[in-house]
Amino acid sequence: MIRVLHVINNLDRGGIETNLMALLKRIPREQVAMDIFCKGRQIGVLGETAREFGATIYHHPLTLSHFGFIAGLRRAVTVGKYDIVHNQLNPLSGLTVWALRGYGVKIITKYDTTDLLPEKKWAHRPVIRSLLRAYIGALNRYAIKRSDWVMGVSTATLDFLVPQHRRFANCSVIYNGVTLNSPPVESERAALRTELGLPVDCPLVLHVGRFSQGKNHRAIIRVFDAVSAAIPQARLLLVGAGELLPDIQEQVRARNLAERVLFLGVRADVPRLMRSADAFLFPSLFEGFGVVVVEAMSSYLPTIASDIPPIAGEIIQSGTSGLLHDVDDEDGMARSVVRVLTDSEFAKQLASAGRAQVEEHFNLDVTAEKYIKLYEQVAGKSST
Repeated sequence: MIRVLHVINNLDRGGIETNLMALLKRIPREQVAMDIFCKGRQIGVLGETAREFGATIYHHPLTLSHFGFIAGLRRAVTVGKYDIVHNQLNPLSGLTVWALRGYGVKIITKYDTTDLLPEKKWAHRPVIRSLLRAYIGALNRYAIKRSDWVMGVSTATLDFLVPQHRRFANCSVIYNGVTLNSPPVESERAALRTELGLPVDCPLVLHVGRFSQGKNHRAIIRVFDAVSAAIPQARLLLVGAGELLPDIQEQVRARNLAERVLFLGVRADVPRLMRSADAFLFPSLFEGFGVVVVEAMSSYLPTIASDIPPIAGEIIQSGTSGLLHDVDDEDGMARSVVRVLTDSEFAKQLASAGRAQVEEHFNLDVTAEKYIKLYEQVAGKSST
């Protein structure tokens, strides 16, 4: 057995956390025993799920002094006798690597994003931003240099953070895998619309993502405003939470879209929503991977997204498995959404091609096997 400790922020619903839950469920614990160390203020809503899968959870919030986090991490590694620490702190990855110097544990540092600055508004004030960039930059140079292995969730992520990664034997890409969703069922589609108080034939445009700058919700509202002008009966479903939520709600009111945009909050039934929607709109400014796009494609949901790496080139083949536009081409995105909502044959073609793309490249079974092989290689022993 190989023992692995995942170091993450928390277990709220997000790309890192969703991928980890999927791996916990899919990889037998007697083969690779995976536990979790959280540094956030709270463990998060998925904590109980992780425990049900057999994971031990350590919780030591990272404060300004860092002492409690460092001491807790060192104690967990010592008591748990882990072979590998899977370091997923992104901007603070170097802190994990530094804390575990001399502790005899192998470290895999994984990067899920190219945006290493905190999303909080205070972090983007000029002076603070400069200080954070210097601090985070130093931490990540240290993490990349001192980790036993560096991995990214996409080639684009490593291209940005480790430009010479193709020359290094200890760098690799493992895509986040997803559990394939069930095909859409008409009765389920109708039931959702009834539950939301909508006509059963109401066209639904869906977005799932945290209300943060990178997810580009302001553009989502502008794009949907144009879609709504062409198809007044269409509705936009926004799933997620975040500090920009009040600003987006105000934008919706200012555009007189309050009756056409539904804020659904954080949901545990995202696969059901994806099976029941008609189009997925995702004009992000940047992504480390974009697992929610893969989940949408897995759900036979036609996807319209921004032409950014890794969505362009690694996930969606534009015009075949989805529709891509320059992030500033909001008119083009609106036209694509309208086409998907009004041309059922075209929508079916996109949906089928998107699903096939996921089955071939982003199946969770393939991802889990790659993780097992990586752990075996880094630990220097078989997992059986």
